[in-house]
Amino acid sequence: MSTINLRNQFQYFPFHLVDPSPWPILVSFSLFSMAIGAVMYMHGFVNGGLLLNLGFVLTASGMALWFRDVITEGTLLGCHTKEVKSGLIIGVVLFIVSEVFAFLSIFWAFFHSSLTPAIEIGGSWPPLGITPLDAFAIPLLNTFLLLSSGACQKCNFFDLYLLSSSVLPFSCARVPSLKRIGPHNMDILNIIIGSLLGDGTMEKDGLGSRFAFYQSKINGEYLLWLHQIISVLGYCKEDLPIIQQRKGLEGKIGYYYRFRTYTYSSFNWIYDEFYPNNRKIVPKIIETYLTPLSLAI
Repeated sequence: MSTINLRNQFQYFPFHLVDPSPWPILVSFSLFSMAIGAVMYMHGFVNGGLLLNLGFVLTASGMALWFRDVITEGTLLGCHTKEVKSGLIIGVVLFIVSEVFAFLSIFWAFFHSSLTPAIEIGGSWPPLGITPLDAFAIPLLNTFLLLSSGACQKCNFFDLYLLSSSVLPFSCARVPSLKRIGPHNMDILNIIIGSLLGDGTMEKDGLGSRFAFYQSKINGEYLLWLHQIISVLGYCKEDLPIIQQRKGLEGKIGYYYRFRTYTYSSFNWIYDEFYPNNRKIVPKIIETYLTPLSLAI
């Protein structure tokens, strides 16, 4: 495989550019068909029930396939980096805020009309000719359904959080290396392989491999820069490395920074290429990763 084709498998930034997908348009037409089928069925049109069932099946199928692709992007493809997760959280927060203001406007309009009825509606609330529903009938049932759905959603949130901690463990500590499968974009590979060409080292840890970065105090700014990039990509802890000390060959005390990545089973191929006999060599694949970033590292 050529170098260009290999590099096209990676991206140089931690954000997720979504690939074209047929599922949104499929789900849209399926929902439209289901809505038309529901109206036809309620009004007694021929084949209304058939169209309703067909729309429901297509909608359920489209959602299942769409969720499958999203789960694949977040796990096997490693697209859900810290920046992507942060964007998803911000999007959900903005959605909730917009819902709060939507309900606020509805309640504001209700209290405004009921407390000070306008002359256009006869100066009375409810307006003449309108019979309100019994508050302890359908409205009470709707309130119960709304509150119960919120409680179920809250429980579902904690279930998803626990699920994400076990299925998407890229940014979590103390996770078995076999469950660490990414994300690997070209930036992290260039940094790691560029460091291995210098004074970077790899370590075997159980069924996986990890990278160790050491720099003396005088090069601390460089190592902190490395740590910032690697932690943003989700490969190590966010805690800043601290200065450590050790005795040298002549008994002098030296000061240095050190940090290590998480252990990944998907790093084993790099270890096998650079340490075939437990001794570091320059592998044959190095040409693929000789980029400006790796050479600068």
